[in-house]
Amino acid sequence: MSPPLPITPNHSRLEVLDGMRGVAAISVMVFHYHQPLLKNGFIAVDLFFMLSGFVLAHSYGARLQSNMGFFEYILKRIIRLYPMFLLGIVVGAPVLCLFAKSGLAANSMRSIAGSIFYNFMFMPDINSFDVREVGAAGVTTGYIFPINPPSWSLFFEMVASFAFPFLFKLNQKNLIRVTLFSFAAFLLYGFVYSFLNYHYAFDLNEGWRASTFTEGFPRVFFGFPFGILLYSLIDDARLDKLRAVAGRLISHPYPLYLLIIFVFAVPCWAKGLYSAFILAVVAPCLIYLGATISCKGSINVKVARFLGWISYPVYCLHYPIGRAVFLLSDKAHYSKGFAFLTSIILTFILSIIFTKLYEEPVRAYLSKRLSGFFRSRIPTVEVDEVAELA
Repeated sequence: MSPPLPITPNHSRLEVLDGMRGVAAISVMVFHYHQPLLKNGFIAVDLFFMLSGFVLAHSYGARLQSNMGFFEYILKRIIRLYPMFLLGIVVGAPVLCLFAKSGLAANSMRSIAGSIFYNFMFMPDINSFDVREVGAAGVTTGYIFPINPPSWSLFFEMVASFAFPFLFKLNQKNLIRVTLFSFAAFLLYGFVYSFLNYHYAFDLNEGWRASTFTEGFPRVFFGFPFGILLYSLIDDARLDKLRAVAGRLISHPYPLYLLIIFVFAVPCWAKGLYSAFILAVVAPCLIYLGATISCKGSINVKVARFLGWISYPVYCLHYPIGRAVFLLSDKAHYSKGFAFLTSIILTFILSIIFTKLYEEPVRAYLSKRLSGFFRSRIPTVEVDEVAELA
């Protein structure tokens, strides 16, 4: 089986995708803080999975084929994901304790300690505790990452990262088979769960709680291989005409960013058929467009890079920050709008501070140690980090 051919590195392509990832991360934050504004904001997680497959193929595919070993690759992924993930646990643990003491979470201190242990190890905690949602009066049962709920997708991201070296070896036909099989399993799971709970609907926003934990596997193994498949098609001569038409329709990153927000904001659910259509058709088209259009102009490039730079810390930190702000706001009898705006501003400020003072120095130190470790054993191996989005 012949692997997908790597495309020629093109920084403008990566920058547009970087900006898209930032828009998606901010959309997830808004979705959690005030769901009615972006009713379909959960689709951003599936967009992340597709982007990750695409970007890992760009950043690591050729190197895994030549001189990078599996162990080195996995260590690089851990260095990329774990420091900010860990900070989310450190910030989220005392906030959940405050939630429990305030009667907004059914977790005992002992169960929270257990959750910290499992989540610290990057593992889900299968439980049945009720916790009030951020920015809403509703209660959710069984977060698998109760300390920092959005971390569920990072667990599945790491699972997909382990599978990537094997997925990248597949040719296009087999990638299509994996994608279609996973999507069928994803739809079937969503239909059965929805039928049992809502009657005749598709609930595709699952995988993040104990009762639907297993749905996360077909969900990630639909989006992630789809991203690798898109990467293998990006310079396919058979799609030249399609790329030309797409380039005339959207030739600038900002309309693409607005289109992403529009997709998330459409207040249509249609018993889950809307989200199924977006995942199967619209999301991959958005990524394909983002990989083919150019980010021209220094300001546009800086905006795209900033959005990409801030995306991961925003995703990792927004939920515990929002929990703390909404809790204090409730006690002080401030309005929901005040809590919403304060949470967003504080998330951005702390994300910038922690990235500059904590994540970047830690990642640089660990990457340097990793480079030294492999160079001392295999002097001919090149281990410098490639700019990546995932």
